[in-house]
Amino acid sequence: HFSCISRSFTDSFHSLSPLKPWVTKLSSAGLVYFHFGHRVLMELTRIKPEDPLLEVLFDKVYEGFVEEVDAIDNGISQTDEVVRYSVTTTLSNRVSHLNPHWNSREQDTREGFHKAMAMVGMEFKDRVDYFVNAWIPAREIVEQAIKTRHQVDVSGEIILLDQGGCPWKEHLFSLEQVLGLDQDIKFVLYRDQNERWRVQCVPQGPRTFNNRYKLSWVNVSVSCWLWLQNRKSLGLHNKWI
Repeated sequence: HFSCISRSFTDSFHSLSPLKPWVTKLSSAGLVYFHFGHRVLMELTRIKPEDPLLEVLFDKVYEGFVEEVDAIDNGISQTDEVVRYSVTTTLSNRVSHLNPHWNSREQDTREGFHKAMAMVGMEFKDRVDYFVNAWIPAREIVEQAIKTRHQVDVSGEIILLDQGGCPWKEHLFSLEQVLGLDQDIKFVLYRDQNERWRVQCVPQGPRTFNNRYKLSWVNVSVSCWLWLQNRKSLGLHNKWI
């Protein structure tokens, strides 16, 4: 057994579970989460152990909450380049601010420790609540849209979202890999808050503005479909002028 503070400890999620992609060295937070995270999430959400969503949530909470703590605790920079500004409001920063000042007469850390425990617990629960009640429902909408995409267009390159405002990009890239799609999805259709149909091009990746296909080259079938749907929403589907 090795302590996280031991110099010989180098484990990451990936080294402990090769199917996991994260290679950030674990802190005590990440190590505890790796071993007990499933149990904690089941307690907080009542998701059953056999439900595939438990593993999806487990991965997302690590990626979207715990990994940051691991990296900061181990002194791993977010970028290899020179940072342009300082971020001083991370969870780790706010926990450290609860320590007594270096020149305070009272150096008892117990009060700050209890405040830190309460703050971290509240934020962890808040993130889990968001992932369960907003992030996972969005994922389910995108997954359903992918599975039924051939009903929208025979090419399979267009998906139709049931609900407008649904954050889809992260889920689309992830689900394309999970579902093993053999073709790229190029367009996403949805209704905006005014019940107007919109089309967005799918970018080439999660962190690029370059699209897989230029919107200016949208084929005629997509354009006509959007035009007809807008007319239907206005009650004009039987009027052609």
